[in-house]
Amino acid sequence: MENFAQTLGGIQQDLLKLKVVLLAEYDALQVIQRDPLVLQAITDEKNSLLAALNYYDKLRLDEEKRLRLIAPYAENADFGELWQGIVQLTLELKALNMQNGELMEQQMAIVNDIRKVISRTSLGQMVYGENGQSQAGANFNRLNINI
Repeated sequence: MENFAQTLGGIQQDLLKLKVVLLAEYDALQVIQRDPLVLQAITDEKNSLLAALNYYDKLRLDEEKRLRLIAPYAENADFGELWQGIVQLTLELKALNMQNGELMEQQMAIVNDIRKVISRTSLGQMVYGENGQSQAGANFNRLNINI
């Protein structure tokens, strides 16, 4: 039973860490100049925490079978309380993740709009060479626009 409580506690701790990471992601998506390195670090941290949560969930399911328990653990007040905390955190994280996803979709739409404008613009007439003449046929497919 002690292992099961530790497993539920581990799930709850990692969910709290994930909440901090999702809040950091929200902040990183709010700034005008997004730093792709910061966003990559956040993604890596999320992946690490999700892998740990997956591991803890497998342990939880194995322990449930061994102890013949079923969530929400009404037969054990301590486990039930831990489980309620996990469920509440999961709902909060779902809302945060949806919010971050909407921000990311908005940014992707902006980037796609910019790419459309650039592709419709006669960029060849906007670029000038050393002699002051416009350079036709310049290769603008190499534009690297990141969010």
